Order: sequence, then C-alpha cells, then structure tokens
Amino acid sequence: MIIDKKLFYKIQSTYFSDIPFNQTKEWMESTISDDHVSFFVNNLNEPEIVCWGKCFKRRFIGIHLIIDGITIKTDNEKKNS
Repeated sequence: MIIDKKLFYKIQSTYFSDIPFNQTKEWMESTISDDHVSFFVNNLNEPEIVCWGKCFKRRFIGIHLIIDGITIKTDNEKKNS
C-alpha cells in the first residue's frame, strides 16, 4: 500500500526498532533531491514491512522503481506486539 511520507515515518518509528540506515529519514533527505519517492507499508494496522523507493524514467525501459533496503519487523518485535 502506498502511503505518504509523514505516515511512513510515524509507522516506522512506532513499530520498528531495527531500521536499516538506507531506510532512515536522514538518508532519504541526503540522497533524494526531487519528489519522485514512494512510501510503502504492507498493512496499516499491523505493519511488518515498510520501505521507500525512487522512481526513475529511463529510455527504452520507461518508469521503474528502485527500493534501496527494506525495514522488516524482527521475530522479537512480532512477539512483543
């Protein structure tokens, strides 16, 4: 499911303790210079996977999405929720 940036970081900070650096707000803000970023979550009520990716337009290929890392809920986080 596609969500907005504010909700993405709220879900990520609330439900996940082990966030890869390349999925942090600081990393995204330092590497992305435009608005071609999409934010995803697998479930709003009980999220287990969140990620963001960049959309690019390439000649011959068209528009494609590159996701640079995924935040996944660990087994310990699943047990504690």
